[in-house]
Amino acid sequence: MGVDRPISSKMTSLRSLVIWLLFAHLVSVFAKDLYGILGVSRRASEQEIKKAYRKLSLQYHPDKNPNNEEAEQMFVEVTHAYEVLSDENKREIYDAHGEEGLKQMAADEQAGGADPFGGIFSEMFGGFGFGGGGGGRGKREKPKGRTLRYTMTVSLEVLYKGGHDQVSRTRQILCPVCYGKGGEGASKCHRCRGQGVVLERHQMGPGFIQQIQRECPVCGGKGETVQHKCHKCEGDGVLSETQTIEVDIIKGTPEGHIITFNGQGDEHPEIVAGDIQVQIESQRHPTFTRHGDHLHVTHTVSLLEALQGFSHELVHLDGHKVTIAKKTITRPGEVLRIRGEGMPVYQYGSRYGDLVVTFEVDFPASLEQIQPHLCSLCNAKTEL
Repeated sequence: MGVDRPISSKMTSLRSLVIWLLFAHLVSVFAKDLYGILGVSRRASEQEIKKAYRKLSLQYHPDKNPNNEEAEQMFVEVTHAYEVLSDENKREIYDAHGEEGLKQMAADEQAGGADPFGGIFSEMFGGFGFGGGGGGRGKREKPKGRTLRYTMTVSLEVLYKGGHDQVSRTRQILCPVCYGKGGEGASKCHRCRGQGVVLERHQMGPGFIQQIQRECPVCGGKGETVQHKCHKCEGDGVLSETQTIEVDIIKGTPEGHIITFNGQGDEHPEIVAGDIQVQIESQRHPTFTRHGDHLHVTHTVSLLEALQGFSHELVHLDGHKVTIAKKTITRPGEVLRIRGEGMPVYQYGSRYGDLVVTFEVDFPASLEQIQPHLCSLCNAKTEL
């Protein structure tokens, strides 16, 4: 009799836990949508979610609403919604399985990643696959979509001063009506038995059979089919939209620099959206050539100026004028370096590279053209 009590006690605890989980499951079915609580769409970015949370948390904060139970409850809901949607892993689980998925994940973490009840809960909740041993399935990680790269060509003036530009593209998104499910009444695909792939055998010759795995033609690789197709996406689960990406070009951005927009690639129910990369390239400039943080320019002077000196003004990329002057003889190919008149140093906007001036001397076709000037120059030197 002394042995039966612990076993009975364990069975009672097990029944209580099962009943509690079933109750939590039913409650979660009718739980509020976390995106709706924050007032954002399911495709909201991290910044949009953070902005909505800040606004609502200030609005319903208990300090601003003393003795207001409704505001206090809203504050709790807003905080919970932000904790889930601001966490990439929790958000992915919530999008796929709702609140019950989060509860199951928390239970698995508390149990150290094992299913102590031999898969009872996996069957109960449709096999979400959190945790490992004891008959449960391992978590199936969604693959990440491919990274798309675009080249943006901008003027040297924009790279010098900084600016903004846009990239427009056609993007595949999850259907906002069915959230990628394709419709209602989902059931396991009879062709692939929920695997999403089928095996085909081909007779290659006597005694030789080739086995090929390919996407299930019935469910399209989803592993399940729907009875009532979504009217918006016609069962595809995805739609196309025009996406405009705002690109902020910081002054001094290096040639070939890549700006990454995480998770802005094409969406699909079976993958995590990939990234968009924008590579910055500069247009050829008629006056300046860029070499890292330095600017190079070729400046032509006449033979007379090369002999007696000169003072010229060069209009820079932002319109300010740079004085190029010499009082001594200038030789062809001679280089003058003007400190601080090059490109802004990337992420150190107060620092600048150098302007490197290479001189060319324009020789006249005939000395007769400048002979009077040479004579006056020689007389001036003699008098000195």
